[in-house]
Amino acid sequence: PDAPYACAKLAGLELSEGRTERALALLRRGLAACGPDAVAERYELLLHLGLARSGADPQQARRHYREALALPVDPHLSLGALHNLAVLELGLGDLEAALELALRVTDLAPEFALGWTNLGLIQRQRGALPEAIAAYRRAIERAPGHAESHQNLAAASLLAGDIEAARQGFSRAIALLRHQGRGPEAEALLQRAAALVRLEPS
Repeated sequence: PDAPYACAKLAGLELSEGRTERALALLRRGLAACGPDAVAERYELLLHLGLARSGADPQQARRHYREALALPVDPHLSLGALHNLAVLELGLGDLEAALELALRVTDLAPEFALGWTNLGLIQRQRGALPEAIAAYRRAIERAPGHAESHQNLAAASLLAGDIEAARQGFSRAIALLRHQGRGPEAEALLQRAAALVRLEPS
């Protein structure tokens, strides 16, 4: 019952079902049983602890992610902690820390579309609109069906003064949301976007 690997996997399932307290108990148990050679298991347990704490205690989540990243694991294995910590730092307002982490993510896994989307969000918050637009475009190249990336590209284009790109981006995001059966989200975006730009007929 205290096997770190089993605790990590079961805790991940508990988290996905919203049972945070049960997940936390498993994660603590697994960490207590981790031997010095169980580096991969310790990394996964700390990663899940960061996820479990990110809502209620972001400072504690930050510590868990940084502890995970200090472990000598394969760099590609560290992608989850890097990405999650970048998102957390953005939420906490530390844009430079978020940027450094997001750049590590996109360098390590350029095929990871969400990494580019997150980099775009960070660059937009920093006021670096050309860099944000470039990042969103990279995200869309890798995941053309991700409506939020099209929406974010449209918003950044609008801020940069490119009305036509904004119009196309919002229209594409709305079409994708409808195609994905997310009608209420599509209509809400249509209302918001129509107040900003004249959209193409749908």
